[in-house]
Amino acid sequence: MSSPIIIGLNGPDSNTSTDSNTQSFASSLESISAAKPKPALIEADRSLLPEKTGNRVTRYLNFNFLTAYRKLFSVIFAANLSALVAFCVKTKGAPAASDVASATSVNLMVALLFRQENVVNLVYEIAVAVPHSFPLWFRRRMAKVFHYGGVHSGCGTAAVVWFILYTALITKNFIRSRDHDSLANLIMSYLLVTLLCTILAAAHPKFRVMFHDYFEAGHRFAGWSALIIFWIHNILDANVERKLRGVPLGTYIIHSPNFWCFLISTGCTFLSWSRFRRREVIPEYLSDHVIRLHFNYRPMQPFYGLKVSTRPLMEWHAFATIPDEDENGTINGFSVVVSNAGDQRILSE
Repeated sequence: MSSPIIIGLNGPDSNTSTDSNTQSFASSLESISAAKPKPALIEADRSLLPEKTGNRVTRYLNFNFLTAYRKLFSVIFAANLSALVAFCVKTKGAPAASDVASATSVNLMVALLFRQENVVNLVYEIAVAVPHSFPLWFRRRMAKVFHYGGVHSGCGTAAVVWFILYTALITKNFIRSRDHDSLANLIMSYLLVTLLCTILAAAHPKFRVMFHDYFEAGHRFAGWSALIIFWIHNILDANVERKLRGVPLGTYIIHSPNFWCFLISTGCTFLSWSRFRRREVIPEYLSDHVIRLHFNYRPMQPFYGLKVSTRPLMEWHAFATIPDEDENGTINGFSVVVSNAGDQRILSE
């Protein structure tokens, strides 16, 4: 059995593992070899593959342009456009800055929720709970739940667009009224616009591939900075609005949707870090390209998401769990499969 290594783990926590579970886990892994096997050469038999359907254009649209990820992104943007139309109808003109600010905070909250492992696991729970009696076309679509990143990117992009609109509206109001109380709010808004646009530009796929480590670090630290600045901005904005409405600052903040959205967003961030643990991991080398990491600190049902990292402050990577069973079929641990492909860099750490 290979020597265990220690990495950081962010995922469901439990201290209920027993000695018997540990022993059975160890016995089930006695046959694991740490030596990397030589890759096998397998020739593809083209005659076994089904015939292509459609033409080149339709295949491109189906498998590149109309992916589930982009469909989710489009649905999010369509919903936000509908909200913009509703705001304009409500005011019979340009939308109110307060409504635009609320739309920004809601989109940011949803974007963060779909990167929080509890929410992601709940989404998977709903997807796999679909009965087998349901039509195949419906179950096929539910099986694409792993494209949930389209919600994250869609809401994140929409939030940036909303906040640019918000900044334009308060700039117009400041030029017209020259209210010095709103100057600090205006400055913070432009600072946030710069930061959010930088985050959005750095998330472009080509930049992520070329400068993956810089993207991970920048996305993380810029996101934390933006959340802190948003809290300051929220208080400054509330101070301006409460004077216009003649209510105390605390009363206005409590009744503001922005406050509750940022409270949930901040709670998601702290919840993830509160469950951070160091765990013992046993590697199983499947090839020079793929490794399977075994954990025995608790049983885990299949396909739950957790995050692992060797540099927690810089990057985490999410993986789906595979139960490990002993000779009696009892789940006594779990494992994840990691490939040295795409933007997964954990193997090179």
